[in-house]
Amino acid sequence: MVYLVAYIKLHPGKVEQFTEVLQHLAPILERIGCWKLLGSYFNSIGRHNTVIDLWELPDANAVQPALDALVKTPEFRKWGR
Repeated sequence: MVYLVAYIKLHPGKVEQFTEVLQHLAPILERIGCWKLLGSYFNSIGRHNTVIDLWELPDANAVQPALDALVKTPEFRKWGR
């Protein structure tokens, strides 16, 4: 297993919108068998508007194939914008 930590800086007030999108995209990635979202966190102190996502991947080479498969799903076209 490999773990990916993503630090995502959002525009002010966009944390809730990001969370909604992530709730739709994470199951798609899990369903195509690539990534598993272990947690998504945002700061209540320190730098605001930053989200930290923790993903579990099968191996270090799973990033690009997952993105390629994600782009081909119809659900991504709706939520990927």
